[in-house]
Amino acid sequence: MKLTFEQKPVDLYVLSLYVGWDSPERRQFRRVSYTLPILVLIGMSAWMLGNEITDPLIIGVLVLLAGASVFLLPRLVRWLQIKRIDGMIKRHPHPDLLIGPREIELTDTGITVRVKEQVSQYEWATMQKWVELKDHYLVFVKENVALVIPKGAFEYGSEEQDFVEKVNQHLGAALRHAQEKKAV
Repeated sequence: MKLTFEQKPVDLYVLSLYVGWDSPERRQFRRVSYTLPILVLIGMSAWMLGNEITDPLIIGVLVLLAGASVFLLPRLVRWLQIKRIDGMIKRHPHPDLLIGPREIELTDTGITVRVKEQVSQYEWATMQKWVELKDHYLVFVKENVALVIPKGAFEYGSEEQDFVEKVNQHLGAALRHAQEKKAV
């Protein structure tokens, strides 16, 4: 099975978010960062009531600050990630290796990636995991290296279904093999 598509900066952004802010490992951090402004608001309210500060302007400003931080924090993180990815692409000596046309071929032995004249091959046994997101698939060929495949790369629904079945078949066997090696 062969896929040909254009890798775009947004694809790198999706990967960056998945391994960064949106990663399952950061779920607890996200909860704290979203609830912290609310806890600060409750604490400030208790302090104001204890000191009998009832100025509606101060209370209104505190509520606005807490609401703004809950609303703005995720957007700020995403904006910073986009700027970081854009900067990385601009500073890279060969940006066409990061974004641009890609050809990915799934075989019985692994995945072959062609970018310009470069060819990379990854065996199923060396792959870590794969993740399905809303608009992308991430195939982690090494611990910190992933192939980002936009769902738009599939021309037909059957192509996407074949991809999922093939990755499940081979990667599932590779992960079982890796777990058996660790157990020995």
